[in-house]
Amino acid sequence: MEITLTPEMEKLIDEEMKAGDYFSPTDVLREGLLSLRARRIPKKERLENLRREIQKGIDDIQEGRYKTYNADNLDEFVEEIIERGKEKLNKRNGEK
Repeated sequence: MEITLTPEMEKLIDEEMKAGDYFSPTDVLREGLLSLRARRIPKKERLENLRREIQKGIDDIQEGRYKTYNADNLDEFVEEIIERGKEKLNKRNGEK
């Protein structure tokens, strides 16, 4: 697939990357397309999805599937977040 961008669009992509939120033009475009898709999902469906996700969280708490963090183990929490982010990024990029 080939995509032609206006100079203004290229500038916007560059600005987003320079801000540090994205690593590549593909990441910027992916986020934009996901936002477009989210806007097209009817409000009722978004609310139903949100309610399902909230219920999953409630169920996890009730079943004891959670961890408590405090100042003593905050570094562990940060490392877990970083590792999950790396895994998602690798999966997205087709790596293992």
